[in-house]
Amino acid sequence: MRTLTILFTTAAILSVHAVDITVADTALRSGAAYLIATQNTDGSWSDSGEPAIAGLAAIALHACPTDVDDRDDAIAKAMGFLLGYTDDDGSIHGQPRRRLLVIKGSSYPVYTTSIALLAMATIDELKYRDEIIAGREYLKGVQIDDSESRHYGGYGYGPGKRANLSNTAWSTEALHVTDHLDREPFSDDSTRAQSSKKMWRQLDAFLRTLQSIRATPGANGGLTDADHDGGYPYSPGRKMVSTGAMTYAGLKSMIYAKVDRNDARVRGAMAYIRKNYTIDSEPGRGMGGYYYYLQTMAKALDAYDEDILTTPNGNVRWRLDLITRLAELQRADGSWVNGNGRYFEALPELVTSYAMISIYTARGERE
Repeated sequence: MRTLTILFTTAAILSVHAVDITVADTALRSGAAYLIATQNTDGSWSDSGEPAIAGLAAIALHACPTDVDDRDDAIAKAMGFLLGYTDDDGSIHGQPRRRLLVIKGSSYPVYTTSIALLAMATIDELKYRDEIIAGREYLKGVQIDDSESRHYGGYGYGPGKRANLSNTAWSTEALHVTDHLDREPFSDDSTRAQSSKKMWRQLDAFLRTLQSIRATPGANGGLTDADHDGGYPYSPGRKMVSTGAMTYAGLKSMIYAKVDRNDARVRGAMAYIRKNYTIDSEPGRGMGGYYYYLQTMAKALDAYDEDILTTPNGNVRWRLDLITRLAELQRADGSWVNGNGRYFEALPELVTSYAMISIYTARGERE
């Protein structure tokens, strides 16, 4: 009887995984078909002209099965469009914005450079190595390094801008994925390695400043101050309200910065996540930025490497939950879109890219 029980349990787990993979691949194929069909001839999407969207779409297309028709051509065109915005300082960003015929500065250079680094590292690190290294140096150079500032160690949308956790998390992810390029055998330049160590130290300081938990762990491993929920807000300020997306962003940034999972800050973030776990809307914000929330969740929990979460409502398989929910929300043409529309989520090419990246990340390495 014990043998039969073990066999049945194993079969059930394999069945769940098989359904998970099948549903994921079907959704990815449909999403890829939509992105390929709607891509402009210059490699961009819609009329936004934002290179970051092309970078996210390239990552999403790379996540879909390799036998999708015209997949590689679409990726090549997207990368060509994206890298056409490379600047002399190593940054990659959109055109300067004009207001009343006055140039107000380049569009989102930190955000776009971070996504470009992720795209280049994902698509072909060897081919784009020089561009990646230049982008890394740019990002390290624009980190806020004024130790007297509450924004110390963080990143804003551009040089000198106030720091926020969203841009910081994108930059941290890009620098984490490409971090090995500053060390042997890829580099013998000690100054690059030292500047990377400095960047991670400063990032750790920003994450400490921003997290709402400032209490020390209690004797039982819990938190000593109930007013500090362990979550993360968007930016330093008087009203630091924790939200789901920012707490996941903080968690993955701490993991990339090699903060020990037994550290009170990581435990605090996970306490918030377990208490507020949901895939129906974003805790603290609702449906605004919902798909950004899901892709941040997927990346954070994948990095934390815990497939089953214990929540007040019982154990949940977040990977299966996320893939199933996104499959339900996919439209007949293969796209996704957020009816709320805030944070550019009225753009189906952006939301479709978020959704595909979320599915691929949640799918994991199971074959």
